[in-house]
Amino acid sequence: MASAQSYLDQPTLSEAGLAAGGSGDGLIGQRVGPYQILELLGEGGMGTVYLAEQREPVNRLVALKLMRGALTSTLSRAYFEVECQSLARMEHPAIARLYDAGTTDLGRPYLVMERVDGEPLHDYCRRLNLDLTQRLTLFERLCLGVQHVHQHGLIHRDLKPANVLVREVDGTPWPTLIDFGLAIAAQQDDQRRGSGAEGTEIYMSPEQARGEHRLDTRSDVYALGVMLLQLLADEPFGSAVSTGYPHSSWHALLLERHRREESREWAALSATIRRLPRGLRWILGTALAPLPGDRYPSAIALSEDLERWLEHRPLKVAPASRVYRLRLFLRRQRLPIIVGGALLLALLGGLASTQLALRQTQQALERADREAAKANQVAQFLGSVLSSIDPTTARDLDKTLLRKVLDEAAQRAESELAGQPEVRAEIDYAIGRSYWSLVDAELSLPFLRRAWEAARVEHDELATASIDRLVVLVDATLEAGHADQAKALAEAALTMLEEAGLGQRKDAINLRISEAVIVKVTDGPAAALAKLEAIAEAVRTHFEQGSARRISFEIELAVASSQMERFDQAEAIYQSLVDDLSERVGYDHPRTLTVRAPLAILAMDQQRWERAIAMFAELVPAYAKVFGDDHLMTLAMRSNYAGALRQGGRVADSEPHYRAAYEGITAKLGRDHVRSVM
Repeated sequence: MASAQSYLDQPTLSEAGLAAGGSGDGLIGQRVGPYQILELLGEGGMGTVYLAEQREPVNRLVALKLMRGALTSTLSRAYFEVECQSLARMEHPAIARLYDAGTTDLGRPYLVMERVDGEPLHDYCRRLNLDLTQRLTLFERLCLGVQHVHQHGLIHRDLKPANVLVREVDGTPWPTLIDFGLAIAAQQDDQRRGSGAEGTEIYMSPEQARGEHRLDTRSDVYALGVMLLQLLADEPFGSAVSTGYPHSSWHALLLERHRREESREWAALSATIRRLPRGLRWILGTALAPLPGDRYPSAIALSEDLERWLEHRPLKVAPASRVYRLRLFLRRQRLPIIVGGALLLALLGGLASTQLALRQTQQALERADREAAKANQVAQFLGSVLSSIDPTTARDLDKTLLRKVLDEAAQRAESELAGQPEVRAEIDYAIGRSYWSLVDAELSLPFLRRAWEAARVEHDELATASIDRLVVLVDATLEAGHADQAKALAEAALTMLEEAGLGQRKDAINLRISEAVIVKVTDGPAAALAKLEAIAEAVRTHFEQGSARRISFEIELAVASSQMERFDQAEAIYQSLVDDLSERVGYDHPRTLTVRAPLAILAMDQQRWERAIAMFAELVPAYAKVFGDDHLMTLAMRSNYAGALRQGGRVADSEPHYRAAYEGITAKLGRDHVRSVM
């Protein structure tokens, strides 16, 4: 690359042509410094890109971008110099290298980039008929490239498919950024530094489209969200989608609040979105949130959630449901469920013996009562055994075996307990909860619904036993992706409870917690936060501090507060949970660590680097002690620690932690894994 001085003093030939033609085809055949312009490659809101030939000191083809507008002040030229230096330091397979940069005699900045011989991202995916997993893996690599840009203090500002080509790097396909819009190069007045009006409208974040002066990495995250939506839809956006709609349309579409009178193209896109798995809709909804504070804070955060989805791990943006996390954990683990399965079979054997004894002694009513009570205890114990498996300590659980055992239990309960509806309801409830928390929420629904309906018959529709089972049914229905059904069930029951004057009963408040979680999915974090805050006092009155439901409520409240940029409130909630859990189970207990980690990340979101550094300095050895030095969770904490050090200005201190994280991830996953190339 040219020296620092050459950025600004490189001689530019044919200046008259530049002044007259400005850009476009009129400059073909002209020279800019040692670069002969050969053909027009493309034009955008921030400049024009040409294929050019470098004549000296080497001969090669390059991509030359001539930016719009001139650098008219010493300050703007200095900013341009700094940003070019940052670009020049980038070395990443997802980024075209910067060879040179400079300004013409008229003050127009230009960049000379590596010419990438590749295929447009969407064309590449369609030509090879890539499946969902392959597309997401490819997109993860693009996110890593954008993150690399952000780590060098730059914002891309013009992310779009036209700026991404897929090329092979050591046999691995990499989407490569081929164009950059610098903060200064596109401005004619240094007083407008950071203004975001330049770019391509459909991919602009709402704040960039408004021309706001203070853009951050979350603006690029929004553009990545639009690109991901387009990649998953498998169709380029036509004119009806690309023009004439406010930026809130994306988010409304993801929440299924689009206008029914909109075009067929929008209707088709809406249908495509509804067919996407729920986890991907959560990811898209977060990336495309209208408010920056509701989005992923960085490209790497988006990439990590995509990886979590691919690996059946809990998403960062998913509802803070212990059951959801446990179900996904068991979906990817195997061995220890064998032990639970053996125990379950033994319990079922005991249940069969109980049933045989009941048939043989029908005349002995007292004994029958005792055996029925024993059967209920067996069913309750069965459910408690299965629900007690802790994802923070379980390893390699076998979901296939558990599914087989539960299927057999369901069949035997149907045939052997037909004459005992109360026992059958208890078994249905235990099996339903086990399906939900350990295997698949969808499979749990018929069992949980039967258990709820049996409670309504045995007790009363508004009895506590009935409402308690309804809460579980509502939560499982939401987990299975039926938010509207879950909302209808909850609202109907809450209406009846209010009309009966029972709205402040503990089970009613419990149901309102579930309703707030549903609202977060259907209406967004603002509506959810309003409902959570409305019941906070009642929850803290009815549910003991340290209880599972109280903790899950507080986490939901903290997450919603953070999403609405109420960082102080979120921090206070997390800190209170940490203090309480530390006293109950220990400061370094896995349950406490799961709250300490988001508290440290919250400090990074607030750019409180010294606080984040201190917290991660404690978290790294704590995770290493619980999970091991080479566990991915420990390595992630070490990487976060390095990031906090770097952002806090302690670059040299961050290097050994970055290196340790990189070497650990490479040893664990291999050098070709997407996380090893960060």
